[in-house]
Amino acid sequence: MNAHRFRILFAALLIVMAGVFGSRPTVHAQTPPPPQIATALTTLGNYLQTQIAQVQLDTYSWQALNYTDSHLGCPFAVFPPVPGNYVGYIFLLTYAGVTYDVRVSADQTIAFMCLPDGNAPIGAATPTASAPLQAGNSGCPQFYTGYLRPRLRVGGQASIAADGTPNRLRSGPSVTAGQTGTINPGGTVDVLAGPVCEAQTVNNQANIVFWQVRYAGQTGWTAEGLPPADYFLDPVGGTLFTERGIISPATALSLSELAVLPFDSALDFDLAAPEGEPPRLVAVSQAGYAFFNLDDLSSLPLIDRPYRQITAVASSPDGRYLAFGFCDGVFTIVDTLNNTETVRNTLAGTCISDLAFNPADSRTLAVSTEAGNAGAFGVIDAASTARGEAAYAVFTQPGVLVDAVAFSPSGALVAYRTGNSRAVALTTDTYTELFQIAIAALPGLYDGVAFAPANAQNAAEGVAVNDGAALRVIDTVTTGQRSIQTFRTGQSSSRLPTAFAWNADGTLIAIASQRDPNGTDPDTTSLINLHDARTGQVLTSVIVPSVVTEIQFTADDTLLIAQVGPDVVLFGIP
Repeated sequence: MNAHRFRILFAALLIVMAGVFGSRPTVHAQTPPPPQIATALTTLGNYLQTQIAQVQLDTYSWQALNYTDSHLGCPFAVFPPVPGNYVGYIFLLTYAGVTYDVRVSADQTIAFMCLPDGNAPIGAATPTASAPLQAGNSGCPQFYTGYLRPRLRVGGQASIAADGTPNRLRSGPSVTAGQTGTINPGGTVDVLAGPVCEAQTVNNQANIVFWQVRYAGQTGWTAEGLPPADYFLDPVGGTLFTERGIISPATALSLSELAVLPFDSALDFDLAAPEGEPPRLVAVSQAGYAFFNLDDLSSLPLIDRPYRQITAVASSPDGRYLAFGFCDGVFTIVDTLNNTETVRNTLAGTCISDLAFNPADSRTLAVSTEAGNAGAFGVIDAASTARGEAAYAVFTQPGVLVDAVAFSPSGALVAYRTGNSRAVALTTDTYTELFQIAIAALPGLYDGVAFAPANAQNAAEGVAVNDGAALRVIDTVTTGQRSIQTFRTGQSSSRLPTAFAWNADGTLIAIASQRDPNGTDPDTTSLINLHDARTGQVLTSVIVPSVVTEIQFTADDTLLIAQVGPDVVLFGIP
């Protein structure tokens, strides 16, 4: 439900509940009001910065109830409540087509707008105003702990729903700063600066994230919402832009979080870059799937099928084919061009652990499965007349699982990993095994194999495998006999790589790592390091609150996308 609509419904619900659980209130409309309406009109006029007479109202109603504190039943009041026995009036005043909730105590010593960001009422202790934080000094804690996680972005726009609640414009990023205007329902603002976080310890009211915005020619600061999940403003057209900076060794230090996809409990994601269309992302979970335009994060109605309990997903680079894996030994290939579906079986009772399309032809699909007794790896042609027939398949020994697959950028090689014990590389023309690499049985590793693109430093495509606390890139030309490079994830072996990916031009490698659960390192956070692919130097580190299980660069190197716990998080250069 829209948060703004919830506020209006909540006020109405209070009226109904009061009649059920307490003395029945008297609700009036268009009848002579009590004298407290004069204070309500003054409070509304101060809020709107104009004088309002009763005859100017479209309509009005009120009710009187008993309350146990100075919040007078307002669900949005965030100033410190003063306990006591209060008789309070709820005035619903409709002015210029907008309904406002005004609370007034019977003795008129307390009066305030029951609206977001908690303006202190008349008669209540007002916190001492501190110097407002400036745009360059955000004051926001790591991960926005205790705050509403921001969704807006400088340079973008935000809006209030037409049926929503007005929001204040203030002279500074503080609930103690003077009100300079109002953002009305249906209004759209330009986001100019922020976010700036004001702590409850400063304002004695709530942890609030502010943005500097421009509305109807007026500039001011406004609150994005209240924790834990009440957003006052919604981003317009998502929170990303078509024009984004390139992630490179020169810009790595500016890498920052740009957005979190509005998709809950993600298990896997994949990217596609259809020719002539915006880049897109598909995310899956046990509950279903969703597609997102990566230019503005808008939803894409690509297909409409009742898929649930999805364990893995892959999109062909051109976006035509989609593959979904499930936990009953079945995977599905959808041809989005013809709207056709092919269902294939692998091993009964197994889970599809990973899927990957060949970037060279966008139609060859690698599949891996894992279960308690066996695993399998196979390559199929998604577009052949016998669609889904295996071009190559291998079944492992009992108890050996296959949990990761990957193609090289040229499509000439494919690799798979078996049960945290070995990585196998093969050619895709004859499926000749090039080599096997033994790897440690490490509990922290999720992303099992990944290829590096050919570049000036490495004329051949190397395949990366985990080697203890490091990522080792193996030369595929010498059939695994030579390590090209080793990337360390920390000062010791206390951190384990969990996911890794190269950018498109091969100049960077992103490596996510977590603390070894069997080690002595007390650090419980996860890291995403950007390494210079030539020197191995860590150029920048981003701390994230959960384990990273998947990470990818977009084809244009403007986004680094990571699955952080249940969230899909987008990083880039602001």
